[in-house]
Amino acid sequence: THDGGGQLKDGVWSEFDWAISGFGQGNYGYVANEVDDGFRVIDISVPTRPTGVGELDNSNSLALNGATSVFVQGNYAYIASEVDNGLQIIDISDPAHPRGVGRLTETNDATLTLNGAASVFVQGNYAYVASSEDDGLQVIDISDPTTPTGVGQVTNTTALTLDGARSVFVQGKYAYVASSNSTNNSNEHGLQWIDISDPSNPTGGGQLTDTDDLL
Repeated sequence: THDGGGQLKDGVWSEFDWAISGFGQGNYGYVANEVDDGFRVIDISVPTRPTGVGELDNSNSLALNGATSVFVQGNYAYIASEVDNGLQIIDISDPAHPRGVGRLTETNDATLTLNGAASVFVQGNYAYVASSEDDGLQVIDISDPTTPTGVGQVTNTTALTLDGARSVFVQGKYAYVASSNSTNNSNEHGLQWIDISDPSNPTGGGQLTDTDDLL
């Protein structure tokens, strides 16, 4: 049922097509499936024999269409969904029965910066989502997982490098957003760091692009 030293392939356990993002915590691995529009939980307590234990597929009550990124903190998994343009929060306290508890999408609130939600990172009471279509970063208050709330955002300007924001990493009071837009000649392929010390008012800091002399 498994190939090599520790693989779990599509067709072996449920649907596993286009597993695009993974996160490990404790004895479990968590996977976002972009094409299958879903979320998978894998028991990795024996690394050479990973075993599927739980799954959650998109439905009218969830925002998992185009699930592209997963981040886990405590008893919750956070999924950025590129097609549903939003964030889905999943309770994973019972790994065999993950369940959706809260979501936030641009479809329900056009003032958000979640169109093309491509990457999510969680630190403390906030989730940070990089959105490739809105060219920006959305800060979300997740202190109540059942009611995530948008609190701050920053979008691309001539002074920033956020066009086609694809990935975000957070450390301390800074979010680091990688951007790459191959559909125009903006040359905004690079890294933008953002001051998030005030989550309600994230502001652009320094940047590095492929037009800079890196050598």
